[in-house]
Amino acid sequence: MTATRSLAVAFFVVAATVTVAGCGAVPTPMSEPANATTASAAASPTGAQTAERVVPGVTADGVVDATALVQAHVRALTERSFTVTRRVRGVDTATNETTRELTATWRIDARDGFRGTYESRWVTVPQSLVGDRRPPEAVSTYRADETVSRRIVTDAGDAGDENVTFDRPPLTDTVLRLTPALHRAPVAALGDAEEVSVQSVTRDGTQRYRIAARLPENRIRSNRTVELLVTPEGRVTDIRHRFVRDATGSVVTRTIRFRAVGETRVERPAWYETAQNATSGETA
Repeated sequence: MTATRSLAVAFFVVAATVTVAGCGAVPTPMSEPANATTASAAASPTGAQTAERVVPGVTADGVVDATALVQAHVRALTERSFTVTRRVRGVDTATNETTRELTATWRIDARDGFRGTYESRWVTVPQSLVGDRRPPEAVSTYRADETVSRRIVTDAGDAGDENVTFDRPPLTDTVLRLTPALHRAPVAALGDAEEVSVQSVTRDGTQRYRIAARLPENRIRSNRTVELLVTPEGRVTDIRHRFVRDATGSVVTRTIRFRAVGETRVERPAWYETAQNATSGETA
């Protein structure tokens, strides 16, 4: 069986609408420990190009080269295995109800060829997405080099049963690639940041730098902030960004965490043989 393209496309279009984000001024720290030390409470990168850099592209006075930070983050993960978790949540400020919630996990190992898995599930689907616009309940993707297999679970309707289909999408039609998994956009957004603060903090006994900033508004989002935790060598370990969606007034929070660097193992999923049999006549 083959999932309808409309459902798969709808899912990725919806997921892609949540981008670089923030809310208010410089955000509240991520579980700020008592031993955190402030390098700069609210610093400007003006004139900081000659200051000592605490991480690539960042000084104690702010972000002076967002591109250098992006490159350091990419370099730290490109030839190592890693796991990325992402959680996107939208809240209606009038009712305090969750309007959308999506969780996703990438497991990537590109050291010898490319092997990866991707699991994504809607916890709360936006009420505006109904009928043909409703995304799949869950998507599981497995990639071994250039071969991709995908398992798609959709709601069967009033019966309450799950409808499971399989397909073999081309690489361009899947998020199971290194570029989406690295989440470079919120890091690059620091190049336009305002009211930047840089703090030295300790996490699990190791040093990190917390970079928090307010981002300029755009035509569809306001009150945008971004917050990163970064190792001294420039590997981003945590990202949190928030914004207000002007069309609905809802607050969207997106949290991304990079873990198990160099320790992630990619196993072939249990549904792989079923997917191979179901798509044996297909070509990607």
